Amino acid sequence: MSQAEELELIVLAISEGLDQFKKTVARGEDQRRAEDGLTRHERQRERRCGKVFDGENEMVVLHAEFDRVAGDRVRTAVHDLSDRLFRDDAKSGSDRTHDQRMADALVTLITQQPESSGTSESEDLENDSSECDGIVPQATTLIVSVDYDALSGQLKNAGLIDGTPIDIDDFRHIACGAGVVPAIFAADGQPLYLGRKQRAVTAAQKLALIARDKQCVGCGMRASACDAHHIVWWDHDGPTDITNLVLLCPKCHKKVHKQGYAVARGPDGRHQLKSPKRGSAGALPRGPTRTAAA
Repeated sequence: MSQAEELELIVLAISEGLDQFKKTVARGEDQRRAEDGLTRHERQRERRCGKVFDGENEMVVLHAEFDRVAGDRVRTAVHDLSDRLFRDDAKSGSDRTHDQRMADALVTLITQQPESSGTSESEDLENDSSECDGIVPQATTLIVSVDYDALSGQLKNAGLIDGTPIDIDDFRHIACGAGVVPAIFAADGQPLYLGRKQRAVTAAQKLALIARDKQCVGCGMRASACDAHHIVWWDHDGPTDITNLVLLCPKCHKKVHKQGYAVARGPDGRHQLKSPKRGSAGALPRGPTRTAAA
């Protein structure tokens, strides 16, 4: 940007209101980037982003930026459901704040979905309740762990997969609306050692891997995006046993099969990915380097 253009922007910033100045800047950006062949909406789409990360006080922070079209769709959906919750609160006398309703609306829209029925939208609104009628849970998997104290016959030490503790009452609430899949190692009905009987891992084995590895052993990618990998490859007579399996994301999985990387145990006993240059005396055996999937 030239000095003259900068001075012009300074003058406009002083003379125009904030909203109008934003539009002026946006129009200027459109003009400067016209030669790239993209429309304003296409440039906005390229800048879209989303993040979910741990914040302060053990809270989870959601941050996202959308193009105007997608953003207006999201805003409309959140506001509509927030308004429904506001009407519910008015009927029930709830003291939930606006920000709390917005957060609850986001959770509902992201983790649940509208229930298909023959009723019209107006009928649905008339039948709204504090439980958000017309909304049913999506098929979402949330892994929690809990210890059972045989002496007292009570549940203890409930927590999320990342180790974050949760109250036993919260655990019971989750279990009431969930399809419970017990991940009990080596228990009847949950075979974690299949040997050479089959190549594909079972649902129980995948859950056990998530509970053990928690993420890709190579790069730390979240477990939900990972595959189960045979440390000693299936094509090299490796068994489909929990002790011969690790979680690898697609990129790290490709490194093993096409770039000569190997899975090894680190000093702390956890699995990690070793490059062919670094090597490791403690590396676990693997199959020959070829493109067959593990």
